[in-house]
Amino acid sequence: VAIAVFCTMMLATADYNVRLGLHHSAILGNGPNSTLGDLAAAEQLQQMGLKPGDKVGIIMNGTAAYWAHLAKLRIVAEIMDGPEQQEFWNAPPSLQQEVFDHFAVAHARLVVTVCPVMADLKWERLGDTRYCVHRLE
Repeated sequence: VAIAVFCTMMLATADYNVRLGLHHSAILGNGPNSTLGDLAAAEQLQQMGLKPGDKVGIIMNGTAAYWAHLAKLRIVAEIMDGPEQQEFWNAPPSLQQEVFDHFAVAHARLVVTVCPVMADLKWERLGDTRYCVHRLE
């Protein structure tokens, strides 16, 4: 039992030191919620010219928008997962444009979402990530 406890403590210490050394709370690429995609999305948004403090809107669950935290962006408007999101995707383009106008009134520079299955020309994929953006400027 003592050896098992000692080994567990050593592994936990090694894991902690690796995380500190890499400046990550989780090792990239491991687990079901890997931060690799979010890190890539944050970098793509910065390459698009967004700066820390810039405002964005989202069509997704905001608690899953880790990319916004990494890029230090402010989420100012959101259509959460659920029936409202389905209403948006099923709405005619004129109604979707009204929603985009409301995002713009909140000073969002663009809207980010998980790429829709039937993305039209208004949406640009963020590199190789699962995210797409619609520019409001």
